[in-house]
Amino acid sequence: MRVDLDYCTTAKDAISIAKELNQDNFGVLLDTFHMNIEEDSIEQAIVKSRGLLRHIHFADNNRKMPGSGHLNFQLVVKSLGRIDYDKYISFEPNLPSKGYATATKIGLEFAETIERNI
Repeated sequence: MRVDLDYCTTAKDAISIAKELNQDNFGVLLDTFHMNIEEDSIEQAIVKSRGLLRHIHFADNNRKMPGSGHLNFQLVVKSLGRIDYDKYISFEPNLPSKGYATATKIGLEFAETIERNI
C-alpha cells in the first residue's frame, strides 16, 4: 500500500510506510495527542502497530501531561500491554506552568497510578 500524502496523519499511514521500507531499524512512533485527533480508535491504532511500534509520546488531549485532560491512558497502557510493548514512552507536553521538572514528576506519578490499577 502506498501513502498518497506528503506526511503521516494516522497509524495506518505510518504502518504502511514502515512495511514498504521493510527495514529492521525503522518503525512507528505514535503520539497520543495526535491520535486523539486523527484516529477513530486509539486502542486499535496501537494494536495494529504491533511489531512496528518503537516509541510512543504521551500527552493529553490538551497537550499537557497525561492525567490533565480527558484521554483514557489506562486504555492506552492496556493496549500497549496487549501488543507486549516494551520500548520507550516519553512525555511530550507543552511548556507546563509549573516547569518541566515538576510536571515530569506529576506525569510519572500518574503513570505509576495507571500501572497499579491495571
